[in-house]
Amino acid sequence: MLETIVRVKRWGNSTGILVSKKLLEQEGIQENEEVAVNIRKLARLPDSRGFGSLKHLKIDAQKEKDRSREESDW
Repeated sequence: MLETIVRVKRWGNSTGILVSKKLLEQEGIQENEEVAVNIRKLARLPDSRGFGSLKHLKIDAQKEKDRSREESDW
């Protein structure tokens, strides 16, 4: 069993997902075969780029760097 991340897209009045041909070939799945699909929403940070996504924590970066340096052996 393989796992991949796909995006849900709108097709007319429906929605669907695309699975890469390479992934299907790896599993030996051909067109019109039935497959089992487990669906779960990914947990993402508010800003998927990561930059600025932790502003709400109100952490002083300089204090954290100083604390880290004090705890390190070098």
